Amino acid sequence: MLKNKKFSLILALLLTMSLILAGCGGAEQPAPADQPADQPADQPADQPADQPADQPADQPADQPAEKVEIRWYVGLGTGGDAEMVAPQEAVVQKFNDTHDNIELKIEIVDNASASDVLKTQIAGGNAPDIVGPVGIAGRENFPGAWLDLIH
Repeated sequence: MLKNKKFSLILALLLTMSLILAGCGGAEQPAPADQPADQPADQPADQPADQPADQPADQPADQPAEKVEIRWYVGLGTGGDAEMVAPQEAVVQKFNDTHDNIELKIEIVDNASASDVLKTQIAGGNAPDIVGPVGIAGRENFPGAWLDLIH
C-alpha cells in the first residue's frame, strides 16, 4: 500500500512539474509587418535586436533580468512526510538548474498547521503559485479555491 501511495505522489509531482514547464514555454510568433524579421516579435521596435525583450531598455546588457519566482506550497497531503522531502527538493533543484529565468521555491509546512498557514497566506494576498500534493482533507478545507486542471 505504501509503495502505491509513494508512486501516486511522485506521479502527481511529475505531472505538476510538467504543467509548470508547459506553461513556461511558448510558440514563437511571426514578426509584425512593421517590425524587422530579425527582431523578435515580443521585442519593441525601438529596442535594439541584441538586447533581450524581457530586459528594460534602460537596464545595462550585462545585468541579468530578474528571475520569476514560483512558490510551491507543500503540506496539505503527504508531501511533508520525511521520505517525500528529498525527492521534492530534487525536483526543485533540477528545475532551477535548467531554468535561468525562473526560480522554483518550495515551502514545506507541517501537515498539522498547513491548512491554517495556507489560509493565512491567501487572506494576506500572499498565496503560493502551486499547492500540492493535496490530500482529501486538505482539498476539502478550501472549497472552490482550486483550479481544475483536468477538464
